[in-house]
Amino acid sequence: MSRDDLLLAMHKQPKQSPTDKNTLSHYFSEVEDLTKDLGKQLWVIIQRTLMSVRREPNLICTALRIIEREERMDLAWSRKYDQTEFMPPGRPKQWRNKCFEVLQTSIAARIEGSQLETRDQNKMWLVRHLEITRQIMIDDLRVVKTLLPPVFPPEYDVVKRYTKMYHKALAAHLEEMIHHELEGNEIVSLLQWVGTYDSPELMRHPELNIDVKELGPLLENNLIAYLRNQYLRNMKQNITEWSRNTLRSDLKDWMKGEAPDQDGDGFFNTQLPVIIFQMMEQNLQVANIIGQDLVKKVLELFAEELKRFAQEYRVELQAFDERHQVDRHIPQYFVHYMIANANNCLAFGEYMKELRKRYVKNEYEEEAEVDEDGEEGGQIRRDPFQQLTDRFLVLAKYCCEVILEEVFRDLQENKCLNELFTRAWMSHSNGVETIIATWDDYHKDFLHLKPTMFEILLSRGQDRIVVEYVKALLSRKLSFKNYEERKLSAEKICAEAEQMKLQFQEMSPKLDVSKFDVLPAMAEGLKLKDSSMLSLEIMGFAQKYPDIRMEQLVNFILCRGDISRSDAKQLALDTLGEDDPNISKPKGIFTEIALSG
Repeated sequence: MSRDDLLLAMHKQPKQSPTDKNTLSHYFSEVEDLTKDLGKQLWVIIQRTLMSVRREPNLICTALRIIEREERMDLAWSRKYDQTEFMPPGRPKQWRNKCFEVLQTSIAARIEGSQLETRDQNKMWLVRHLEITRQIMIDDLRVVKTLLPPVFPPEYDVVKRYTKMYHKALAAHLEEMIHHELEGNEIVSLLQWVGTYDSPELMRHPELNIDVKELGPLLENNLIAYLRNQYLRNMKQNITEWSRNTLRSDLKDWMKGEAPDQDGDGFFNTQLPVIIFQMMEQNLQVANIIGQDLVKKVLELFAEELKRFAQEYRVELQAFDERHQVDRHIPQYFVHYMIANANNCLAFGEYMKELRKRYVKNEYEEEAEVDEDGEEGGQIRRDPFQQLTDRFLVLAKYCCEVILEEVFRDLQENKCLNELFTRAWMSHSNGVETIIATWDDYHKDFLHLKPTMFEILLSRGQDRIVVEYVKALLSRKLSFKNYEERKLSAEKICAEAEQMKLQFQEMSPKLDVSKFDVLPAMAEGLKLKDSSMLSLEIMGFAQKYPDIRMEQLVNFILCRGDISRSDAKQLALDTLGEDDPNISKPKGIFTEIALSG
């Protein structure tokens, strides 16, 4: 103070002596050193505030009194400066601001010091670091809230200020870690930790109960979005790799010399859908901890990835079928694994709907009500999860088509289909017995199909048999020599149709077997002796099967062998009229024949 007063007096002199100024500077040179040493000692004490307040609170009080004395001196000299334009060396010291800076630095160092390991040393380094940070924060802020207010001047508002400092230091530390690129589950750990920041686990701890709304967000929305997007990108990559590896592993099982596993109901399956959905379930559980909005994004990502997986799955199923056609003895359980894969496809759809119901339940119920009201093609049809279920149902149907092809290859090899409506067919009746025996043999395997696909397979199977019968009849491979042959063939057709109808009814009592009725209906056209009544018979047939084409009807009439082509054409024309391309025909058995060539 003496130095400053002398320097002020010298400053007021009209003529200032450089010699006097140098003398004063030299005489008081140790004042600057003393000030620096005092400052250093103060900052050491302030830096150790949380430790000192427990042991030597008086020491902090003394340090703060010195700081406040210097603040008053700063203020006094600032006022004098307005009058004299003189400010002593080192003023204003602004030690109160320096005090806050030291506190802020000590908090940042405390947070950084809680990281004991690196990623190379411990994969769980971040989890440990965040947990230690949480414990330290609770302990420090408890001390701040209970012990600091009596020590610090009221105008410092120390609890609020210290909490803001901690919040700021923590936010800066987390942001720095984010910029250093977190990996895999580290992102999840950080997001989860940030989610618990404003909870009883940390700031809402019973001994703290700090309202974080006044502090602002711990991480800005753009950083949260960045972390979530990075998390989703990593998850997408992991799911892609996981699903591909799982499919490759499953492929090896398809080639094994043993039948696939069965579930509790006896349905064949492999572990493919279970393994993939276990992985998805684990990811959803983690996402659910972070937040519901992330759960929805994860589910949408799953739907997108399963859409891609369905394409890869189909490619592998096609390759599996192609390899089998090269040598039908390899693999031994080809049909069994195609059945297992058809069941797998249903499981994919069921699992996805189950996850959807569990994690976005309200939305599911709302859309389910729309569907129950009969508004098909409405909101539920635009749902990616429903579309995914439909996609796997299509893939399951593809598996059934492959299985059917296997059945019909056996029938072709036995020549029972090629011999239909030939002299060989007329002379012996082994054909239908072979068809029934083949279906009966495969039926033992088909029982391992889930009911939905079992019904679809049998329905498509009977359609194919009816198509083969009608195509064989329309191909006119058999020329009848007389009415007796025609009558015997018609009776044979009716008998075989009834045999096959009973066979499919036995396999599935719920199955609609009315498709077989076309065969006895055609047999009536053959059996009719009086050709003058034929136009009436043909008219009735065409009304019952309105999808029949002109050429098909002509060939059907010609099968009798007693009508010329010109008369047959005229009769067909009189029955169906001229073809009008603008009028669409209904779809039925004859449409399938036309499409099958």
